[in-house]
Amino acid sequence: YRLTRIAVDNAAGPHRNHTVVFLGSERGIVLKFLAKMRSGFLNDSLFLEELNVYNPE
Repeated sequence: YRLTRIAVDNAAGPHRNHTVVFLGSERGIVLKFLAKMRSGFLNDSLFLEELNVYNPE
Protein backbone atom coordinates (compact mmCIF):
# COMPACT_ATOMS: atom_id res chain seq x y z
CA TYR A 1 0.00 0.00 0.00
CA ARG A 2 1.05 3.58 -0.61
CA LEU A 3 1.69 5.88 2.35
CA THR A 4 -0.01 9.25 1.98
CA ARG A 5 0.02 10.94 5.41
CA ILE A 6 2.35 11.48 8.35
CA ALA A 7 1.65 12.77 11.85
CA VAL A 8 4.09 13.12 14.75
CA ASP A 9 3.38 13.32 18.47
CA ASN A 10 6.61 14.60 20.05
CA ALA A 11 5.19 14.64 23.58
CA ALA A 12 3.81 11.09 23.88
CA GLY A 13 3.84 8.83 26.90
CA PRO A 14 3.03 9.40 30.56
CA HIS A 15 6.03 11.71 31.01
CA ARG A 16 5.62 13.33 27.57
CA ASN A 17 9.20 12.37 26.67
CA HIS A 18 8.66 10.06 23.66
CA THR A 19 8.15 10.70 19.96
CA VAL A 20 5.54 8.61 18.14
CA VAL A 21 5.19 8.68 14.35
CA PHE A 22 1.96 7.72 12.57
CA LEU A 23 2.04 6.86 8.85
CA GLY A 24 -1.28 6.63 7.01
CA SER A 25 -2.04 4.82 3.77
CA GLU A 26 -4.62 5.38 1.08
CA ARG A 27 -6.29 2.10 2.15
CA GLY A 28 -6.96 3.29 5.71
CA ILE A 29 -4.03 1.56 7.38
CA VAL A 30 -2.11 3.50 10.05
CA LEU A 31 1.37 2.36 11.05
CA LYS A 32 2.57 3.48 14.46
CA PHE A 33 6.28 3.77 15.33
CA LEU A 34 8.25 4.84 18.37
CA ALA A 35 11.08 7.12 17.22
CA LYS A 36 14.19 6.69 19.35
CA MET A 37 15.93 10.05 19.38
CA ARG A 38 19.47 10.90 20.44
CA SER A 39 20.83 14.46 20.50
CA GLY A 40 17.85 15.66 18.49
CA PHE A 41 18.31 13.14 15.66
CA LEU A 42 16.51 9.90 14.82
CA ASN A 43 18.73 7.09 16.08
CA ASP A 44 16.38 4.10 15.69
CA SER A 45 12.69 3.24 15.51
CA LEU A 46 10.44 0.54 16.89
CA PHE A 47 7.29 -0.63 15.11
CA LEU A 48 4.40 -0.56 17.61
CA GLU A 49 1.23 -1.50 15.76
CA GLU A 50 -0.80 -1.52 12.57
CA LEU A 51 -4.33 -0.12 12.76
CA ASN A 52 -7.09 -0.51 10.19
CA VAL A 53 -9.06 2.71 10.61
CA TYR A 54 -11.22 2.43 7.49
CA ASN A 55 -13.87 -0.24 7.20
CA PRO A 56 -16.20 0.26 4.21
CA GLU A 57 -18.83 -2.14 5.61
